[in-house]
Amino acid sequence: KLEIWDTAGGRQYRALQKVFYTGCDAALIVFDVTALESYSELLDSLLTQEAENHPAIGIIANKTDEPTSKWGIDVAKIKLDKNFQGMLYMQVSALTGANVDEMFTGLGEIVLDQ
Repeated sequence: KLEIWDTAGGRQYRALQKVFYTGCDAALIVFDVTALESYSELLDSLLTQEAENHPAIGIIANKTDEPTSKWGIDVAKIKLDKNFQGMLYMQVSALTGANVDEMFTGLGEIVLDQ
């Protein structure tokens, strides 16, 4: 059974994160490559995540269809970030669909391997 919850990064859902994560096998945390504050919120989200079952987590850089000159963060550095060790990392475009299937497949493989 697959359930997908999209909180759209809303701050009003931050208090509910534990509820969303508890009992889930995986979570995708998405940030906007064109907005540095989106990345900062991703870090806050990860650092406050308190799920007891420790779901597989995918860090997803979205809007990669935008020219790199508009990107607010150097995504190459993300792979080196110690906060993301052992997590799936992918660059996708929700607009064009680039890597979206691969994102779900990759996270599914991680869940099945657990």
